[in-house]
Amino acid sequence: MIVSCLPCGRASSDFFQIKNFSFLSKDQKKGIGIWVPGDKKRGIPDAFVPCMEAVLETGGTVRSDGLKMKAYFFDAEKKQVGNPVQPESAFHEEKAKNTPFSVPVIFYDRKPESVFFRVPKSLLEKGGKWSAVVVFGEADEASVKAFPDNAVIGYEFPERALVAAAPPPRKLRVPVPEPVIEHLVRTLNPKQPKITLFLRFPNGIADASEVKGVLAMCVLANSVGQIRRTLEQKNPSDYGGLFQFADRQKFAILCWGAQTLWRPDASYDELERETNKQLDLGFDEVAAAWEHGVDELHTKYGIPTSNYLLWGICASAQWAHRLVLRKPDHFLAAYIHIPSSFDKPTPDAAKVLWLLTSGELDGGYEHGLRWYADCRAAGYPIIYKAVMNLGHAGSPIADNLGIKFFEYALSLQAEREEIDKKWKPSATGEPLPKPWPEGFRKPEFVGDYLNQEVFPEEKKAKIPETLRVPLPTKSISEAWNK
Repeated sequence: MIVSCLPCGRASSDFFQIKNFSFLSKDQKKGIGIWVPGDKKRGIPDAFVPCMEAVLETGGTVRSDGLKMKAYFFDAEKKQVGNPVQPESAFHEEKAKNTPFSVPVIFYDRKPESVFFRVPKSLLEKGGKWSAVVVFGEADEASVKAFPDNAVIGYEFPERALVAAAPPPRKLRVPVPEPVIEHLVRTLNPKQPKITLFLRFPNGIADASEVKGVLAMCVLANSVGQIRRTLEQKNPSDYGGLFQFADRQKFAILCWGAQTLWRPDASYDELERETNKQLDLGFDEVAAAWEHGVDELHTKYGIPTSNYLLWGICASAQWAHRLVLRKPDHFLAAYIHIPSSFDKPTPDAAKVLWLLTSGELDGGYEHGLRWYADCRAAGYPIIYKAVMNLGHAGSPIADNLGIKFFEYALSLQAEREEIDKKWKPSATGEPLPKPWPEGFRKPEFVGDYLNQEVFPEEKKAKIPETLRVPLPTKSISEAWNK
């Protein structure tokens, strides 16, 4: 058999570079690698999976979904074992927390990125010598590197002829447009000294003049990189359909990470007055910085600054609702799920539409009930839903209700703009208004949040007043009654 020759360790592409290809036999890089989740309840720890780490780099910015990234494994006789292996998500321990370290969505110009390949179990069980080859590139241009000695002589794999050929002429590449804009703002609060705001335009839109609105998302993340990688995906699926909703509506996504700046286990009505005052002042500073950052993004990119839809979950919901209470002029509607700590409702936030969802088994259930009652007393147009048999977790039922709620809110945008023109600041000391939308003053349906029942508005007397939830439309009532 005649085998074409490949120089040892030489890449056939100047654009696609493999900077390193190494074997991680154990957790030797502070948590970076492939892990199998354990079972904390049964005392089973996470288990590290032996894997190969390839450090890859490109000579320009390109999307990864059109690239070759694969590893071939060979036994002691250099005979291929199994099928080529694709990279998979790994984990990166940051601040003592496991953060998803997924396959890059985009390779940025001259920025090394690590990808990880699981080593076939059969090779590890047999022991002895084995080797691997990694290929990185496109259909007409790629680089290759072998482990353990970089020499690829003697290996047979489908891309061998491609990488054995002379480097192709440098071709003209269309730069990948920046899918995510990153904007840093400084705060005066040392507990959250900076906020990184991410702006993502809808798929297929790169001009703010075509943007119809903004979906603001305060998210849980252990790193700025984790948020960026999520937003870089064409169709992220981790947030209950919110990205797809934003694309349908031609809404830009404004996203940032949450930081705990309050007592996460206690609401304002459980804290001493002085403690509340200090916590309020601390978050006031962060809210002011967020608003300043939004104004800067408006000036630079032309995005709207009002009628935002806002979403948050858990600690990010705690952060998000505190922001709305202080800066209600920016928001049309807020949907918060399973927060366990609340600030005191402010008069001006009564012009924002609210949806609060929780779980009947959630530890913050009682906190949520008290806050719902406080909001109703303050004239808030608010819907409350506790999902049956749900603890402190996400819920498809809540997600679906949230989408229906946002769709309803958008139908009231013009009405809200008229309300804004007439709204009198809380400093006037006048009595608080009743909920402004007709759908909350006289809803089509009314829910019983304790017994999870729905009745037409004319039969609302069947529900004790303290347990009533206004459900302004049939679609919302159907989503609520799950």
